[in-house]
Amino acid sequence: MDAFLSESLTSLGKRDKLTPTTATLSDIRTRQDSLQLCRPVTPYQSPERGAFLTPFLIKVAATGFGSGYAPIAPGTAGSLVGIVLYLALTRLPWPLQLVTILFLALLAVYVSGEAEKIFNKKDSSYIVIDEIVGQQFALFLVPPKILYVALGFFLFRLFDIVKPPPAAFCQAHLPGGWGVVMDDVAAGIYTNILLLLVVYFVSR
Repeated sequence: MDAFLSESLTSLGKRDKLTPTTATLSDIRTRQDSLQLCRPVTPYQSPERGAFLTPFLIKVAATGFGSGYAPIAPGTAGSLVGIVLYLALTRLPWPLQLVTILFLALLAVYVSGEAEKIFNKKDSSYIVIDEIVGQQFALFLVPPKILYVALGFFLFRLFDIVKPPPAAFCQAHLPGGWGVVMDDVAAGIYTNILLLLVVYFVSR
């Protein structure tokens, strides 16, 4: 009888080892969930550790060398910086000028997106690099004469404020820096078309 009881207990122990109980399965699932939670998560790459531009350079570029900090009409101040840049670019052949403007537009998209993180605000008023780039589109191929430059400046500011389609859509729906910059590009293109028409009829 003792031998029979001993053999029965041994077989029960083997079955317990081979067949986990409900509690054991629950413990296994709990451990798996814990391991899943403990897996390392890729940390947020803040602008403070950006590999392309430092936060200081991003602020300098985004604010148009500080013009975006103007207490009144920072966008207008940024457009004035854009005119200075336009006058410098007119020394280049027009194909190189176009390539430079397109490069500046892409740079502005990146800088604006990073600046939004730094200023912690969507399309912050401090960000005026979009106005600077938009002004380049507005005055592209326009002769550097006072009348044309002044007209281009005021038309661009008007279109930038009114935001005719698709400018308003770009600002409202495009993500990150694209939404900041592309509405000004659209305003610049509207301005450029009208301005080139004026130049054409005046020069006839």
